[in-house]
Amino acid sequence: MNTTFEVSFYIKKQQKNSEGFCPVMCRISIDSERKQFSTKLKVKEQQWNVKANRTFGKTNETRFVNSVLDDILSKLNNYYHELRRVNPFVTAELLKNKFLGIN
Repeated sequence: MNTTFEVSFYIKKQQKNSEGFCPVMCRISIDSERKQFSTKLKVKEQQWNVKANRTFGKTNETRFVNSVLDDILSKLNNYYHELRRVNPFVTAELLKNKFLGIN
């Protein structure tokens, strides 16, 4: 059984704080189901690369953000494949809860 699995990151421009930082969100898509959660990271809107789902630049701050996003992506991929070994019907909600530690 083939399923479509995708993880993407985006910023919530509507929730920009007074210093110009926007929260970075993670979206999990499995088949047609989508679930989002906050990564607890914040970046300036002009530092965000929409196409790459990453930050621009080579500062320590942008490298740190990109490193955390890579870690999240890696963990979600590992959890997804772990869940698929046990159950062929993995949902975005199930994967999100596994990542966040919710039973």
